[in-house]
Amino acid sequence: MSDRTKLAILGAGNIAREIHHAAEQARGGRFRTVAFVIDAEYRQTPVLEGVPVLDMEALERLHAEGVHFIVGIGEPKVRRRMLDRLQERVPLAPFATIIHQSVVLMPGCQIGAGVYLAPSTTLAIACRIEDHVVVNQHVSLGHDCLVGQNAVISPGCVLSGWTRVGRDAFLGSGVLTYPKVQIGDSCVVSAGVVVSRNLRAGHKLILKPNTMTLPPD
Repeated sequence: MSDRTKLAILGAGNIAREIHHAAEQARGGRFRTVAFVIDAEYRQTPVLEGVPVLDMEALERLHAEGVHFIVGIGEPKVRRRMLDRLQERVPLAPFATIIHQSVVLMPGCQIGAGVYLAPSTTLAIACRIEDHVVVNQHVSLGHDCLVGQNAVISPGCVLSGWTRVGRDAFLGSGVLTYPKVQIGDSCVVSAGVVVSRNLRAGHKLILKPNTMTLPPD
């Protein structure tokens, strides 16, 4: 275990816990979580999954100890804020990219720094994943997809070929896209939506199903 890279995860919620376990099963088994890091006011327990939970004051010390970092938070705005704070305190912070051993990467894929690719995800040929992206479980990315920096793709999404997802965008669970659709920076697409047209930056696409009142049996 001593030859593994030490890892600190920013956040202490569910995605942070998932990244912790995925890191143990990453390609090559290269990572060992040594800390979850969160604002002191949000720290609910001193230990999570057997790992210490530290506050942001520990960032410089962790960096001095050769620790690599990754953001384990599911909300792009909060992720961006945590990244900014980390880089203010530790400008040269090294980032870990965690790719679960079950991920399928076809030829020509490019994966940035600080990325998390969760179990049972498939990236078809020539996909590009920019820095600090989360691609969650059972996601399928078609050929030549681009996912912009700090975007979050929730479980079960299926992105058709040539889909473009902008920076800081959020796609809820089960989103489907038509080929060549462009989803702008900071967009939010709710769970279960089929995106058939381009979505301009900052817009939201929300599914509001009709309600139906049924007579009693």
